[in-house]
Amino acid sequence: MTARDLDPQGTQARRRMLVGLLLVLLLAGGGGLLWHFVLGIPRGTVVLELPGVAGASVAVVQDGREGRKVDFEDGQARVRVPKDQDLELVVSAVGYLPKTIPVRVSLEEDEKTIPVEMTGAPGTLAITVQAPGLQGEVSLVVQDGSQKIPGKTRTGALELEVPTGRSLTVQATAPGYVSQPSRVTLDPATGSASLQLKMVPDHGILQLDLQGQSLANAKGTIRVLDGTRELAKAPLADAGKALEKLPLGRNLTVKVSTNLHLPGQASARLTPDVPRSKVTLSLQLAPRLKIDTVPWATVLVGDSRAGQADAEGVLTLTEKHLKELGRQYEVRASREGFKTATRTVRATPGQSTLSLALTPLPQPTYSGGGSSYSGGGGYSGGGGYSSGGGYSGGGGSSGSSSGGSSTGSSGSAASTPSTPAGSGGSTGGGWGSVQVPGEH
Repeated sequence: MTARDLDPQGTQARRRMLVGLLLVLLLAGGGGLLWHFVLGIPRGTVVLELPGVAGASVAVVQDGREGRKVDFEDGQARVRVPKDQDLELVVSAVGYLPKTIPVRVSLEEDEKTIPVEMTGAPGTLAITVQAPGLQGEVSLVVQDGSQKIPGKTRTGALELEVPTGRSLTVQATAPGYVSQPSRVTLDPATGSASLQLKMVPDHGILQLDLQGQSLANAKGTIRVLDGTRELAKAPLADAGKALEKLPLGRNLTVKVSTNLHLPGQASARLTPDVPRSKVTLSLQLAPRLKIDTVPWATVLVGDSRAGQADAEGVLTLTEKHLKELGRQYEVRASREGFKTATRTVRATPGQSTLSLALTPLPQPTYSGGGSSYSGGGGYSGGGGYSSGGGYSGGGGSSGSSSGGSSTGSSGSAASTPSTPAGSGGSTGGGWGSVQVPGEH
């Protein structure tokens, strides 16, 4: 017989006391302690948060043994786990790499929340690069956070293995070209995506097409300006060749000057969308008017002096003097001793000739038999001057007389009245005064 058999009422009392104690613990919220005292395994709850991932589930692994799985609902999974024990929660989803999360719930914790980030399983990203005019190699970088996945292509097409389900940044680079970074996320469910990148030159290229007459014989320059700043300069012979390294997004001016043509200019604008452009410019022959006149003649166009003819009587007028094609200009040539010549011409492209012949003005006539200059108003005869102002004779003077007359030695004698005293004659045989018409 045992002590319990001897005291059955005491045994029942102890049982009732134990049950009462458990009820007190339960009412006091000590459910975990209840399990600890009753079963020796208190439990807590781990809340996993994984938004945006469909079909995810989590399994509890302890000591290498996998327990039951819990599915995520609305981006959350609530898992009951033993407290104060090292566990692993393995989260899996279609298209993602498994995620293992170490966890330990302390005795003081009833619930623990853990955010989950998953990495997509490797997928394929097909990249196509468009780069007009590029003949070299394109370098590509796919960036996933701090991780960089490089690649290169010469054909403009490339496939890279990249993570799925993550926001990736893709950047392409090449010498002389630029591109904007692009973002892409591969859907883990499909595991693949395609991306097209567009590259543009970091500078513009301009080609000039010149048209016009006599270009092969002309010499000149081609200039590209941004406002007043010269960006490029080339000889006329390089027309048709590319002018490179010009800025994008600027209003450019192309100016052409030659020795045979009027200056020409055109506008151009290069943009990232249209980095290459061709400009067509037609040049018109400048006017070249050759003036034929007498040597050293002065030539005027309108009221402006154009210049002086050379020793051969030639002066060429250019667009400096004939500023507007098709306009009429009055051209004059003059020289002392000649009658001025005036012509009206129309400015035309190219070479032309204008003759401005000058006619000499009449010169004073010295006659041996008719008219005469004399001190008294007459000029006659053959060569003798009289002190009284008359000229007589047939060819020369044989002497002077105090009476103021002189006779020629080879003509018939002709006497002239003596110059009155004090009227200009010389009693000593001097020269009489001679008055030239027009002099006073």
